[in-house]
Amino acid sequence: MKFKTLYKITESLFRNKEKINEEHPFISLDAKQSVNVMPIPLHRGAKKYYVDIGIIEKPSLLFYLKFGILIFLIAFIFIILLKKFPKITYAFLKNFYVRFLIFLTTLIFLGAIGLFFLEKRINENFVSISQSFWSCIVYVFSGFENRAPITSIGKAISILIFIIGVSVFGIISGRFAAFFVENALKKEKTMPKNLKGHIAICNWNDRGDTIIKELYSADPLAEITILTDADIKNEDELLKNKEYLNVHLARGDPAIHDRLETSKIHSAKSVIILANEASHDPDAQSALIALAISKVCREKGEKSPHIVAEALDHRKTHHLLDAGVNEIVCAVDYGVGLLAQSALQPGLTQVYDRLLSYSGHTNEIYIIKKNEIPSKLKGKKFTEASEILNKHRDANNPVILLGIMRNKEPIINPKKGDEKIKENDDLLVLSYTFPDLSLIK
Repeated sequence: MKFKTLYKITESLFRNKEKINEEHPFISLDAKQSVNVMPIPLHRGAKKYYVDIGIIEKPSLLFYLKFGILIFLIAFIFIILLKKFPKITYAFLKNFYVRFLIFLTTLIFLGAIGLFFLEKRINENFVSISQSFWSCIVYVFSGFENRAPITSIGKAISILIFIIGVSVFGIISGRFAAFFVENALKKEKTMPKNLKGHIAICNWNDRGDTIIKELYSADPLAEITILTDADIKNEDELLKNKEYLNVHLARGDPAIHDRLETSKIHSAKSVIILANEASHDPDAQSALIALAISKVCREKGEKSPHIVAEALDHRKTHHLLDAGVNEIVCAVDYGVGLLAQSALQPGLTQVYDRLLSYSGHTNEIYIIKKNEIPSKLKGKKFTEASEILNKHRDANNPVILLGIMRNKEPIINPKKGDEKIKENDDLLVLSYTFPDLSLIK
C-alpha cells in the first residue's frame, strides 16, 4: 500500500474513534496504547501519523547532538582517569577482564540513555532511566524477551547491544576454555610474541634443572625456553622457583618443525640439546633435532643459532657436527681427562668445579667479542695486553687474560708471548662477572 493511503487510513480511524467505539463497544481505540502493544512493525505511513500527533518522537538534530556530547564527556572523563591514576591505566592495558567490564558498562549506559529518549512516550519498558537500563541488561544477558523497542533507531540500538553482548560473552567463554586447556597441558606458558635472543633448551633430563640454575646465576633476566615431550619430575615445584621466572615451557617433540617454530627456535641466541635418555639412540635424536633447527631457520630466513649438544657416546660426535651442532659436551671424555689429571694433581677437581659453577663468589671464563675489545688492546702482543689489563685492574672484578680465540680455535697462554691480537680475534679472560673493558682507552 502507498505511503499516503496508510497515512489517511490511520488518520481516519482515530479521527472517527468515538463513532467506532459506539458501534463496537468492545473496541477502545487509543493511539498511545495501540503503538505500545503493536504486535507487528508499523508501516512508515502509519508511523508518520503517530509522529505528527506526537505519540512517536522523531529524533531531532538536538537529540543526536546531546547524545554525541554525552559520549564525548564519558570518553574525556575516562582519559582523565587513566592519566590521573596509573594503577587504573595499568589494569586497563594489562587486564582483559577490566577492559571487558568497562566496555560492557559503557555500552549498557549509553544504550539505556538513548533508548529512554527514543521510547519513553510509547513503550512502558523505557518510561524511566532505570527501566531503560534494566531492559538493556536483559538484552545483554538473555535476549529481547517482551522488551523489544518500537522505533527503528531503538531497534537498531537494541540489536547492536545484543550482538556485542553475545560476542563479548563468547570471548569470555573462550578465555575460560583456554584457561582449562592450559591447565590440562600442565601449565604450559604461552611463548611471548616478540621473543628474541633467548636461550632454547631441547629435551629434558636430570641435568636440566642444574643448567637452568647456572643460566640464572649468569644472567637472572635471561629468557629461556624449554621444548620437550618428556615428563619433568616435580614440574609444579620447579616452576615456582625464582630461577624459572623467565622460563617458558612448551610441550612437543623438538624434532618436529612446527613445534620448533612455535617455540621461537629461529630467533634464539643459542640452543642447548640435552640427551633424551629415554630414546634408544639419544645422540641420533640430538642430530635429528639439530637438522630440524637448521631447516626451520632457513625457512624463516634467519641465521641458525649457536647449538651446543650433549653427547653420550663420544664415537658419534662427528654425526652431531655434520648435523650442524657447533659445540659438543661429552661427559665421558671430560670425565676421563679429569680423572687422569686429578690423579696427577690432587685437588684439581675443586678448581674445575669453581670454574664450571656460575656464582658471584667464583671466577668464570668469558669470551670478549672483537667488537667489545678496546682499540688500545688490538695489535698488541699478548704480554702487552696482559700488562694493560693488570694496570687497569678492577678490585671488585679483576680480569686475567687467558688467551685468544682465533677462527673459533682457542690459543691459551701463547708460549712466546708475542702473539699479536688481530682485528678479528676474540679474547679469553678470567673474571668474577662479565668484564666491562670500555674504560680502557
